[in-house]
Amino acid sequence: MAELNKYTAQIEREEEQKNFLLREIKKGASEEITNNPAFERTFDMFYGLMKQEVGSSYMTPEISEDGKTVTVTKEGVKKDDAIWGDRLKNNRAIGSLKYSIDEAGNLRVGFDSGEVYDAGEYARAIQDPTASEEFEITARMNGTKSVLDTYYRTDVYNKHGVELSNGSFYDMGVPLASYAKDIILSDQILSRLHKPEFGYDDFRFPMFSTDKAEARVSFRPESSLGVISTKRVVGKNQMPTYEIYPSDTECPERLAPSVPTPAATYSVEEKGYVVDQYNYPGINDLEELKEYLDNSFTMGIEGSKTKEYDSEQYEGILATMSQEEEKEQTK
Repeated sequence: MAELNKYTAQIEREEEQKNFLLREIKKGASEEITNNPAFERTFDMFYGLMKQEVGSSYMTPEISEDGKTVTVTKEGVKKDDAIWGDRLKNNRAIGSLKYSIDEAGNLRVGFDSGEVYDAGEYARAIQDPTASEEFEITARMNGTKSVLDTYYRTDVYNKHGVELSNGSFYDMGVPLASYAKDIILSDQILSRLHKPEFGYDDFRFPMFSTDKAEARVSFRPESSLGVISTKRVVGKNQMPTYEIYPSDTECPERLAPSVPTPAATYSVEEKGYVVDQYNYPGINDLEELKEYLDNSFTMGIEGSKTKEYDSEQYEGILATMSQEEEKEQTK
């Protein structure tokens, strides 16, 4: 019973600290941020990423004078990693969450994170004995004292809370010449040294990365919410993969494909996109495919969970689509 009471008290404390951060942001941030439907809808997720990264639930925001930029940065220890489990608890970690309004009036949410480990401990945590030994030998030969793992994410939402773009980047085993205790985390993780740049429909690798680094961006224009375009690169200077997916209609405000199989894939040999004939027989033209996906999206959202349970967000999707129609008519 004592353990249960302790656990319950911890959960309540973390909930209070999350609500404190939310109140502080609402107190000073621009309404362009706080009134965006995506702000509160995604707050728990991004707060959870921060808490997991630094092992702490207490955070305070820094807010710009105009209220259009909110930053939450904290250092700590990552206690439970999805890849390493509890094998690398001796680490130094940093997480940074940033809300901002871009030039187009969209809400951008960026999450930057990374952990620094002792090189020897990192090598011993690798479960494959051969890979572990190779990593340790290479680290010793190159004078590697510590190792960096990173993860970055950026999401873009329009004023109606409709997700238009999201990008992610992760890297593992980046060698560093300084000991973990001497590393200035913000210099390494929050700068262009190891942080990528995300645009609406593209990305740039950081200055330093490994052949394990993977970057991805997915995006859709407001005029074509039913069509998701993606770009993915594994390893710096490698050829990208371009694919097109149909948008999910269960929660159409979210940028997510409805199926795991691409509707079309770019082919270097064909010098263009090749449509999946198994799922879209008879459609060979890319523009015809996009029109088909957009029409399917328009029909699909009528039976969506969003329409059933969140009428305000459903109206936001319709407003996004209608404003684009108005733009086309006035051209």
